[in-house]
Amino acid sequence: MGCIETKSRKTALLKGQYQVDKKKYSQSPEKAPEPQDEISEPEKPPRPEFSEKQKNLVVQTWNILRDDLAKIGVVMFMNRKTALIKGQYQVDKKKYSQSPQKAPEPQDEISEPEKPPRPEFSEKQKNLVVQTWNILRDDLAKIGVVMFMKLFETHPDVQDVFMPFKGMAKEDMQHSSQLRAHALRVMDIVEKCLAEIDDSNKVEAMLHELGSRHVMYNAKVDYIDLIGPQFIWAIQPAIGDHWNQEVEEAWSDFFKLISFCMKEAMTF
Repeated sequence: MGCIETKSRKTALLKGQYQVDKKKYSQSPEKAPEPQDEISEPEKPPRPEFSEKQKNLVVQTWNILRDDLAKIGVVMFMNRKTALIKGQYQVDKKKYSQSPQKAPEPQDEISEPEKPPRPEFSEKQKNLVVQTWNILRDDLAKIGVVMFMKLFETHPDVQDVFMPFKGMAKEDMQHSSQLRAHALRVMDIVEKCLAEIDDSNKVEAMLHELGSRHVMYNAKVDYIDLIGPQFIWAIQPAIGDHWNQEVEEAWSDFFKLISFCMKEAMTF
């Protein structure tokens, strides 16, 4: 039977009774893709113009500013700090959010850490500090150098922050004109604070500016508290018989007040 069917199919194919539907099985040739417009890259923004005349104006005005660079930097920093506190620099969340955000689930309020109280500094302590300061006037440079050498000895990491003294040997620091000059600048701050000791607003403004400058110097906030103890250690031999527990506490509280005001400007 199988042989008969095969012969019959073969005969039918020869006679044209079984025809293959060529259209059904033939694949039409694919059309060539139509040419598309080339995607052009975004244009590079033009280089800002800066003429010779503008160069000269900038250089001339910069030379005028040279003597007040530190003060200008402090003002710039303080203005930014004030704006941040008042919330003037805020991100427009609606502008950058892509999908509507769900209302946040109620959470327990996180209370901000309490601001430390302002250190007390009594009238009696003011008088003690002023009286003993007058004893120290003739040896301010020497006391300042001793203070910094003790600071660098007990806290070597602080010495590395002062680039002119980084890696400097103890013997070299004793005769360093740069260390002497820096010590006198610190003593000058103490002098100015004591001169305005009865005007707390002036003292506070002066120390806030000093704290802001230290932010620009990348000084750590924790370093500010280290000066007082080293200063007290350095002045004790110079005060001699006038030194007692009350004098020590007066100077300690005075430097706590200095640190408090400076750190107010360094943290927010």
